[in-house]
Amino acid sequence: MDNTPFTLKFLWIFLLVCLSTSCSSAFSNESLTATGHFSILWGDKFTSPSNQSTRYFLNDEAGASVELFIDSTVAENASGILSLNGRMVVVTYTKSSSMLRSKTPLIEAEHIEPLDMSSDTARVEAAATGPQPWVTIMCKFSDESSEPKNLGYFSDMYSSSYPGLDHYWREASYNRVSISGSDAFGWFRLPQPRSYYVYDNNGDGSIDLDFDRITSDCTGTADAQIYFPDYVGINMMFNDDLDGYAWGGTQFINIDGKYQRYRVTWEPPWGYEDLTVIAHEMGHGFGMPHSSGNYGATYDNVWDVMSSAWANCNASRHPKYGCLGQQTIGYHRDLVGWLEADETFVFNGTTQSITLERLTKPASENYLYAIIPINDSTSHFYTVEVRKRVGYDIKLISNAVIIHEVNTTRSRPAYVVDIDNNGSTGDAGAIWEVGETFSDVKNNVCVKILSAEATSYNIQIGCQAQLPLSTMAPLTRVIHLLLH
Repeated sequence: MDNTPFTLKFLWIFLLVCLSTSCSSAFSNESLTATGHFSILWGDKFTSPSNQSTRYFLNDEAGASVELFIDSTVAENASGILSLNGRMVVVTYTKSSSMLRSKTPLIEAEHIEPLDMSSDTARVEAAATGPQPWVTIMCKFSDESSEPKNLGYFSDMYSSSYPGLDHYWREASYNRVSISGSDAFGWFRLPQPRSYYVYDNNGDGSIDLDFDRITSDCTGTADAQIYFPDYVGINMMFNDDLDGYAWGGTQFINIDGKYQRYRVTWEPPWGYEDLTVIAHEMGHGFGMPHSSGNYGATYDNVWDVMSSAWANCNASRHPKYGCLGQQTIGYHRDLVGWLEADETFVFNGTTQSITLERLTKPASENYLYAIIPINDSTSHFYTVEVRKRVGYDIKLISNAVIIHEVNTTRSRPAYVVDIDNNGSTGDAGAIWEVGETFSDVKNNVCVKILSAEATSYNIQIGCQAQLPLSTMAPLTRVIHLLLH
């Protein structure tokens, strides 16, 4: 087996040559490797509970980009794809016909391994804290003259006053993130028509967005007016639909003489008509995945802008910026570095009563978030948080204690615990109220809601001696959840 790494630029040229020649027999099943920075892009349609797409890329300093096909087994063996986002990795693959299905470079990964640092160190380095200025670029296709929104719309979108995005992300991060210094430019005319950027590039009969082409041309047309290294994020706004999705994530881009990681979104007109979509895609740029109900769909967790961004819009709508997003869940805020260690309670096996403050706009020094390891695991645990209808969370259905089951090896790690499994996470099945107890008997996990205060709930974590179900107080709803 040849273990010599391919550079991505060489691999890109090699694959394009193979597209026009019959070269598969020359390599059979020989194992090869490619090295680069790994990035995840999430695509959202929001039209059904599971209508989303995820694409993976390998990037290098020469500006080359290769798309990866990764099946669930490879993802699980990598201990969770999310832990690799933004890191230098080596990908093992086999040269086979599967690499030639695409009109653009594509390799089917058999194994992915990080090369740079531990996942904990990588998480700290990728944390979204401090100044985080974004730049909006408004790009119109050469065959489309419309300009759906003017420059002032996009500039004002970043305002530090409600409902501006600086105001929104300051609230979400407890002022640990600011996007002040963000700006907008355009409209710029792209050198090619829409069909050059949006076409069936993998041979499956459906159109796809060519991220390399559209990113290179959109940033290139604006480069004379923008010094991109001054920003950490790029919001690209287009004047026509893309491939049916709005996209968000990270990309490594070599521009203005610097190769660096950018938080990036690609938005069609419907993506910037409602700020809840921009918030969702920028969340992906900050490194947040989707969450879910416990049935594994994508847009069914009403407690999270990274899931059901369109939930209950009538409760939070702005005349200029449309539907506004609720805030994200505790797991995601912790993931991107917005929760301090002393704000998080980690259960150690001893039954204890604590006070949990509301997660959004806290009004005390009590814990904001609780973690309950399952069988002492650091990758499988429950989380407990308090959500109150305040700030951007005015969009929520009600005040509640919410519990998530988190498995970090999944593409959507956090599943809200919804014990009636009826497809709705906004009803009593997912809302935990005073007098109720969540109990996972198999894993000896219990959470009892003791009482409610103005901005907090008092809860007990840990299982005391369990009485027979028939002798329990009638006001206590005890759910014995047997995990698969």
